[in-house]
Amino acid sequence: HNDMAIVLAAPRWMTVTPGTGTVEPYSADTIIVGFDPGELTDGVYHGQVTVTGNDPVNTIRTIPATMTIQSYVCGDASGDQTVTVADAVYIIGYVFRAGPAPAPMAAGDANGDGQVNVADAIYIINFVFRSGAAPVCP
Repeated sequence: HNDMAIVLAAPRWMTVTPGTGTVEPYSADTIIVGFDPGELTDGVYHGQVTVTGNDPVNTIRTIPATMTIQSYVCGDASGDQTVTVADAVYIIGYVFRAGPAPAPMAAGDANGDGQVNVADAIYIINFVFRSGAAPVCP
């Protein structure tokens, strides 16, 4: 019966939970890695999980983990921090004229269906001109 130790070598934004805590020799187990951006600013954050055990061949395994934070205003396809008819026009340009994609793409998904298409432009127009529901990005 071999114990496997899990050591977190990362900042506070990363948590590690072992599946069972102990595994049989040479068997697989689940390690759950959670990310919590908390008060972090936009950027790319790197960490790692180091798993050690008494396997004679592979005593230490290091698993890299990366978290990217990119904040946005839901429905703000153009990236100017406001939701206006210009965002609907931006989406129309992206969909029908091969214009630039919203960055991040999720900002253009105003209706929250996981896609950026003409339905999002209509959703924004209803929000801006007809007091429709606010954008609900994923």
